[in-house]
Amino acid sequence: MKYPIRNNALVIVKPEIVGLHPQNYPFNNEEPIIFIGEIPNMLEHGIFATKDGKLHFGYHIDDFEEYVDKDVGSGQKLCKSCAGKGVVFEEVDGELKMHHCERCDGHGILIDEKVE
Repeated sequence: MKYPIRNNALVIVKPEIVGLHPQNYPFNNEEPIIFIGEIPNMLEHGIFATKDGKLHFGYHIDDFEEYVDKDVGSGQKLCKSCAGKGVVFEEVDGELKMHHCERCDGHGILIDEKVE
């Protein structure tokens, strides 16, 4: 199954999930973690790595969302079309399809000259 999270992307636990079950996660949302990918023989569960190098697995992928850095540097703005992720999602025939964001050319950041 495809999820709206790219492999090797920085992620955080969705705020509504961590608020309900903070004891279920050995990491917090103060620092993003890396989503390595889905476990092939444990569908809908992922492998995650924290900054200290520890791997965590068995967490529901749907409980996470991609992290968007709010401080992208001066003269740059997050792309509003893709929320800084570089990709957009569209449902086609009941499946979620991921597309390269054309507005920011897949970078997730707009340089001032490109901002309309």
